[in-house]
Amino acid sequence: MACWPPGLHHIYNKLLKHRPGFAGKVTLNITIAPDGDVSKISVASSTTGYSEFDGEIKSAVSRWKFSKVKSGNTTVTIPFDFSE
Repeated sequence: MACWPPGLHHIYNKLLKHRPGFAGKVTLNITIAPDGDVSKISVASSTTGYSEFDGEIKSAVSRWKFSKVKSGNTTVTIPFDFSE
């Protein structure tokens, strides 16, 4: 089993109850403000075929708090692979 932050693990397990064997990859573009808050987030790509799942992952990650930086926004692209 993959190791994701607890919030993402819960979302994936919830979907598995309705769609056994569900798997896919969601890649997010995340812009992090100097204070560590997510200021912008979008789905860069997805292989899940399930936009509601992608949206739940995006929503959960948008609430994450990252480390503070001295100045300027930081943009990262993070892939999340989901499979049993």
